[in-house]
Amino acid sequence: GSNDNQLVRIADNDERLQLLRDLFGTTANLTAMQPIVIVEGSKETESSRVVPDRKLYRALHPGFDRITLIPGGGKSECKTLVTALNEALQPLSTRLRAVGLLDRDVDTTSSPQGIHLLPVSMIENFLLDPDSIWEAIQSVIEKTALHTVDDVKSALDNILDSIEADEIARRTLAWVGIARFRPSAPVDSITSQVDAFVKEISARYSSENINASEMRAKAVVSQLGSTQRRREEFHGKTALAIFYKTHLHGTGMDKVIFTFETARHARRRKAVIAYFDGFLNTISAS
Repeated sequence: GSNDNQLVRIADNDERLQLLRDLFGTTANLTAMQPIVIVEGSKETESSRVVPDRKLYRALHPGFDRITLIPGGGKSECKTLVTALNEALQPLSTRLRAVGLLDRDVDTTSSPQGIHLLPVSMIENFLLDPDSIWEAIQSVIEKTALHTVDDVKSALDNILDSIEADEIARRTLAWVGIARFRPSAPVDSITSQVDAFVKEISARYSSENINASEMRAKAVVSQLGSTQRRREEFHGKTALAIFYKTHLHGTGMDKVIFTFETARHARRRKAVIAYFDGFLNTISAS
């Protein structure tokens, strides 16, 4: 059919075909025309004790079963991959597009085209829900000190209290930012490039600037506490790991099982359904 002709066209470009083969395993997946979503994380290894984002998305919403989900590495790698993939797909299909679905982290800015940010800091934040956790741990509940959903809620609150300083530091560091120096031609101007760079980092990492960023971070973290948004906005991965270590490590419940079970129950949350329904509709319509 016409898809074959398109694949013949793309096959002229070995490198491009190789990229697509690496991503999709075979070009047959391509002709299935499933939407392509790039998420953070690396290809899964058997030994990993961490549930990859890709699997968590599938656990959180049934719609992801009809999507080609590709782990793209870190945030900037994912953004680069979305661009490269859309260039490679252009001659193949007018309908097939790749988008990125990435952690929002502490980002409040809007995203470039084709990049969607979660409404929470990272995917694990969807799991920091007392009801979902309570349901997930029923099989080992008698081995814990948690007797009610409220106990789970207090346990989460205590954990969020304990990582408040880390949260302030995380935001301060993100706002202060990273400086990288790359010399460029003409070579005889490199020393003046260095001088300009030193000036820039002296300003960026001045005590005034660091203090201002830290004050801003403290104000934001304090506001997240008063508006009950800590479970959505704090470092979800850390909070979930501490919850497991503190309350479940001795129960015999595996950490991966705990994470999956919690995700399975979190998929019934109104906020989770509403967000992913909306996201999946957007990418199917485009």
